[in-house]
Amino acid sequence: MIVRPATVEDLIEYTGSLPPCQIRAMAAEMGGRVVGIAGLAFLRNGAVLAFMNAEDAVRKHRVKLFRAAKRFMGEAAGRGLTKINAVKADDIEAAERFLKHLGFRQMSGGIFHYEN
Repeated sequence: MIVRPATVEDLIEYTGSLPPCQIRAMAAEMGGRVVGIAGLAFLRNGAVLAFMNAEDAVRKHRVKLFRAAKRFMGEAAGRGLTKINAVKADDIEAAERFLKHLGFRQMSGGIFHYEN
């Protein structure tokens, strides 16, 4: 699995469209095909939301995925982003643990918050 900066073409290939807001993202690629997109969405209300959407095959590379996510969060902090929210995926058993390892704190229900 290769993790690299996502392009507009990656977003269209993987999701079928462009998001309604500005994003900064990474793409996971396997066999020349995009199998996941993760990053930060900059919402119109000023909030920043961390997201990840990936095929099951990507989860088998959890160490590489975690290192890439940790590096990405460090870059975000280096750019002055100090408050980031995330919503835990209920259908992924390790989602809560993954977010906590990245430094997110659970607020209420499935909402997590990262503050640097």
